[in-house]
Amino acid sequence: MQLKEAELMETQRLEEARARKSDEVDRRNLQMRTAKNQLIAADKKVVARLFAKNFLNTFKRNTMNTLVDLGTLRRPVDLSTGATYVPQMYNQI
Repeated sequence: MQLKEAELMETQRLEEARARKSDEVDRRNLQMRTAKNQLIAADKKVVARLFAKNFLNTFKRNTMNTLVDLGTLRRPVDLSTGATYVPQMYNQI
C-alpha cells in the first residue's frame, strides 16, 4: 500500500515538473512573439515616419516654388518696382 502511494506521489511529482516546464516554454514563446511583434511595429513606425517626412519635404519645396513662380512671394522691393517704375517707363515710350 505504501509502495503504491509512493509511486503515485512520484508520478504526480513528475507530471507537475513536466507541466511546469511546458508552461515555462509556452511563456517564453509568448514573450518572444511579443518582442518580435514590437520590433515589427517599431520598424513600421520608422518607415512611415521617413516616408511622411520625405513626402512633406518634397511637397513643401514644390509649394514654395509654385508660389514664387506665381508671383505670390515677392520681395517688397520687386513689388514696388513693378508697381511704380515699370508703368512710368511704359508711359515714356
